[in-house]
Amino acid sequence: MQCDPCHWSRRSPLTQTTIRALPKSLDYRADNCLTPVKDQGQCGSSWAFAAITPLEFNWCKKNGSLLALSEQQLVDCEPYHNGCGGGWVTNAWNYLKYGSGGAAKQSLYTYTATTTTCRFCSSMIGAQISTYADLPKLNATKMQLAVFVFGPVPVAITVTNSFFYYLGGIYNDVACDNPAIGVNHAVVVVGYGTENGIDYWIVRNSWGTGWGQWGYVFIQRGVNKCKIEQYPAGLLV
Repeated sequence: MQCDPCHWSRRSPLTQTTIRALPKSLDYRADNCLTPVKDQGQCGSSWAFAAITPLEFNWCKKNGSLLALSEQQLVDCEPYHNGCGGGWVTNAWNYLKYGSGGAAKQSLYTYTATTTTCRFCSSMIGAQISTYADLPKLNATKMQLAVFVFGPVPVAITVTNSFFYYLGGIYNDVACDNPAIGVNHAVVVVGYGTENGIDYWIVRNSWGTGWGQWGYVFIQRGVNKCKIEQYPAGLLV
């Protein structure tokens, strides 16, 4: 995936000292810098929603106010993918950093759940990316640390039939672990915890608040459930 590893490594505090300071649980769902759960509709744009959520969060932490940014800009304008046909988070960030120069405000480039002609202009920009990178693969501790230090972390997962009907509890269906099925959906890790001895990730989806636990799902942590620990990424603004 496209990334900026040199910049990231100089600024990354993923050290043994910070690992020792890692809290046992973390939950950003009620954080004032996390925008409400959104709904991608009948469009394969989960990658765009997963790319925008951490950018909104980090911009808010830096500037002290909430700002909704545009997924539709990515669907229409990002050149590496096919809009509603799917995409990849770090390619979206690459476009926002080096292509457009920033992410448009949602109010100026609203979501339509369809792929249309790009109508972005620089006057729409609300936030910019400083640097971004893939995070260590298959390392739940460092992924926890990234969520603690940098905020929400986008990941790719494998969705199988049971995921559509998730209502609560810690999701652990073995069907999504099938190595013959690749990742097919992007979501955002916004925290973690433990319940009855089972570690879990708190994951934000983009299917509206009527799905799951008001738009969220708990996915088993530390076992690469649904390949959730295989493709994490992070950014700074």
